[in-house]
This record gives sequence, structure tokens and C-alpha cells, in this order.
Amino acid sequence: MIISLLQSRELIIKAELVIDLDYPRKKARYFTFNGDRHDIKSGQTIQVTSDRSTDTHMIRVPDKLIENTSVGDRLVLGDGELLLPVRQINENILATESLNDWFVSDGRGISVIGKGFLIDNSQLVFDHSIKTKLLLEANSHALSFVENEHDISNWRKQYPHTTIWSKIESKQGVDNIGDIARVSDAIIIARGDLVLQMPPGSLDSSEEQLISNANSYHKVIYLGTEVLSFMVTRSFPTRAEISGIMSFLDKAKFPGILLTKESSYSFEVLKKSLDAISKILELKWK
Repeated sequence: MIISLLQSRELIIKAELVIDLDYPRKKARYFTFNGDRHDIKSGQTIQVTSDRSTDTHMIRVPDKLIENTSVGDRLVLGDGELLLPVRQINENILATESLNDWFVSDGRGISVIGKGFLIDNSQLVFDHSIKTKLLLEANSHALSFVENEHDISNWRKQYPHTTIWSKIESKQGVDNIGDIARVSDAIIIARGDLVLQMPPGSLDSSEEQLISNANSYHKVIYLGTEVLSFMVTRSFPTRAEISGIMSFLDKAKFPGILLTKESSYSFEVLKKSLDAISKILELKWK
């Protein structure tokens, strides 16, 4: 994960190992049965199940997600790329309908809009030795769906010398941001899930609340999720992307830009994104 840290009117590039964790286990991960990528068409029926014995092409998820889902609920994959309303439920199989074209591939996030519950992904993820090694070697741990200070203190007991970044992805996290910011080392505005969990139109006010509390406790706060996603296919950012970064810099005392998708495509895309941020800073602080 590549981090652009903006301080003292300078662009400081930090390359460090940050492990993105499902703890406190509130975000499920889905897997396909044969591990391949599958293209999805709008209107297609997609079956979601917790049954590990079937050999069909259904999406496999933890038991808890099936148990907490009702007809009419909407499943969202990734950061909102694929929306699946639940049309029918037959025992441990959810029959959903795709509302748009996309694709599914192993290990991405899946959640039920408006519902938060504890998920144990261990029944789906088998190689714990690799993650344990990364936990010990990582500079920082980014905790998903942090909703209160206890989520952080419980993790600190296990890894007392690790820097903890709290990803705010739900209304509960926004409501408790004061306590969360006080005990965290950094805050991440994870806009992909946050916009799906918050009431329509409330993302801007939620961001302001997160930034204000991070400022109060002198904590670095990172703007995340598709900050410069158009740089994957373009040579320059959109007006909306520039405006979003400029507004963020106006409000945050210790701002950072979190590049995820932009840094995973190629070095060329990453370089274009960093050049774009440099130009935005020149425009902002000239």
C-alpha cells in the first residue's frame, strides 16, 4: 500500500507495509467455488450460499451473513461495484439479481447495506501462517469497520507496539469518532463502504465530523477509496477528484491521501497519480 502524506506544504511519499485487516470481523469476504473470475450481467440471477460442499459457480460467504439477511436486503460487493438485491431465500441459499454489469473474483468484501454484525472469515480463509507473519512485520495495522474504542483497545492488547489506523466505514463509527480518534494513531475515511452505510446525502457532513475530531486529537486522517481512480484510464484527474482533494486539504490539519487502486495497476498509473497530487498542491499552496 502506497501512502502520500501531506504535511508542511510538502508531498512526502511513504512506502511502508500496512496490513488491511478484517478485524473486528465486521466485513465478510466472498469466494467463488473454482477461484476464477466470473463476468456478471445486469439482470442475471446470482446465488449466494455458505455451503462449502457444492461445486456450482455460486458465491460462497460466511454463515453469519446468510443468517442475518432477509428478502429485500441488498448485498453490495467491493466498494459498491456490484449491487445484488435478495429476491428469495431457500435455506442457506440467497437468490439475488444483479443490478449492473461487473465481475466477481476471490477475496473481495461483501456486506448487507444498513446491517452490521460480527463475521468470522476463518471458515473461508485457510492460510493463517502468512497473515500471522505479516501481522508481526507490518508497520501499521488498518482495522476495518471500527465502531468504538473497544475495537482498538482489544487489538492493542495483542499487538501493543503496532501503529493502529482506524477505518471508519459505518454510521456507528461516525457517531463514536471522538472516542475512536482519541485512542487511534490515524483515521481512514473509507468512503466506499461509508457511503453505502450512511443515509443518502450525508457523506459530506460525516467526513466533516471525522476530520474535525481527528484535528482535535492531532491525528493524521487519510482520504481513501477512489481518490484518483480516473487516473487508471486518463492522464489527468477529473474536476470532481480535484475538488474533493482541495476541500479535504482545506479542512484537515494533518491530511493524507491513501492510494490503493491507483497504486495496484502499474507504476505508470501510480506515477501519474503522484504527479497529479503534486500539481494540486502547487495550485493549493502557491
